[in-house]
Amino acid sequence: MMVEYKEVREDGSVTSTPVRMRDQSAAPSVTSTPARRHGDVSMSSSRSATPKRRTRTTLDGRGMRDAPPPIVGILGCGEFGLALARKLLKSGYQVILGTRDAEAMKTVVPLGVTLTTRYEAVLQAEVVFLAVRRDHYDQLGFLADAMGGKVLVDVSITSRFNDGLRSNAEYLQCRLFPSCRVVKGFNVIPAAALDAELMDGPKQVYICGDDHHAKATVTHIVYDLGLIPVDLGALKSAGHIETIPARFLPYWGLPVSVGIWLFIVMFLYVMIQDIIRPSVSDGSNELPRLPLYLVNRVLAFVAGTLLSAAFFPDVFIRLVRIFKGYGYRDFPSWLGEWRKARRHICLVGVIISAVHAVMSLTILSPTYYPELYEKTSNRGVPSLGKMVWSGEAFVSMGAVSLSALLILGVANMPAGKEKLNWRETTFLWSNLGTVALFTATFHVVFLGIQVYPNGSLYSLFTLPVSLISLFPLAAVVLLKCVTLIPYLQKHVLNIRDMLQGRKRLDHGDEFVECVVVNL
Repeated sequence: MMVEYKEVREDGSVTSTPVRMRDQSAAPSVTSTPARRHGDVSMSSSRSATPKRRTRTTLDGRGMRDAPPPIVGILGCGEFGLALARKLLKSGYQVILGTRDAEAMKTVVPLGVTLTTRYEAVLQAEVVFLAVRRDHYDQLGFLADAMGGKVLVDVSITSRFNDGLRSNAEYLQCRLFPSCRVVKGFNVIPAAALDAELMDGPKQVYICGDDHHAKATVTHIVYDLGLIPVDLGALKSAGHIETIPARFLPYWGLPVSVGIWLFIVMFLYVMIQDIIRPSVSDGSNELPRLPLYLVNRVLAFVAGTLLSAAFFPDVFIRLVRIFKGYGYRDFPSWLGEWRKARRHICLVGVIISAVHAVMSLTILSPTYYPELYEKTSNRGVPSLGKMVWSGEAFVSMGAVSLSALLILGVANMPAGKEKLNWRETTFLWSNLGTVALFTATFHVVFLGIQVYPNGSLYSLFTLPVSLISLFPLAAVVLLKCVTLIPYLQKHVLNIRDMLQGRKRLDHGDEFVECVVVNL
């Protein structure tokens, strides 16, 4: 189709140029073009040449290319090996299962999985999963020739063997199959999670290895199975990965053990002060109050001590950085371990605080806490009325502290930490944690306003439990207040200016003062 293109010049003249336009109704011609590389996608729509194996986009040294997924071999017909075979088969992989007795395993092997000997499975596979125990590694020496150049994925967990090497994967790479490329992975995923239709268990797969192409191949497999790969670097990290399934509540041992010991010590103290002492002095029997009232006082002490212990490492490090200099400094290893466990200590304290709150609401009455209520008389009969101001402040401070601790507890749980970024987590820990610490301290103080003047509590050279629980809370609060004094921070900065000076980066007429304040 021909059209005229008219152009008006500046002098007013008009020129016309015929232009051939493409007919939109005509079908576009299809020409044969060579295959494109480096990420280009072919637009061919041929249906006759259907590949037997699905293809995927992989990355090699020459760029992006479409390639079929590797043939996967599995050595070991245990629970994990069969579950992995079923999962790989559902994901479109060709799976070859190698076993010592193929005839005996025919009834349990999933339909579609090729069953053969171990040697044939290694020869045909490109990626080999070793799903056997460490005890049977030495029986696989005859596979060394067939393993040459293969990607070997070790899925074992830690063992009792001490071969001078740190992990089973390093033993395979250095001593048994030095010609293959060993990758550690899949040992943190249980067989039940692989068999589940909707995986509700752990989805992170920790992998490590010295060969980058081998790790890339395993990473593709992890993604195809609907899991999340986490690369931990070289093969020397395999020792760390192997111990993950054998761990039992890491970082929880210190908080739980400290909480138990605090409970035992204070329980014995309460037995002496509130049960043995009254029975010796006036013959009264306070043992019936032990299950609820006295245990609740012990829990209050444990919760307050754990709360102060959770915030003490950060406060101590800030004080050291104020008086000894800013930036990163080497601290004792015990302080580092304490700081790593501070969030778990806080969670244990939150749980104990919640139990303490429930028990306190049960017994919050003039019968148990007469000092918190006004003393009145009705027709000459003395009685207790409303709460005094310190009693109401005592309850309100406890409610605010518990609310802040519950928010901190939810934020410190794994599901909560995944939803928060670093700034939000730091804000909650620094600000909301400070609110919880201060309100918990005043919660004890308002109780003591009415209780501590009672001289009978100090007989036999003992102190009230609430007063003892106030000591660690008050100490951390006072140290925290020191770190919040602006004048002190400014004074320390002036001293550092005189001793060290300030580093300046000149940018023309302007400069930037580099003062690192890590508070």
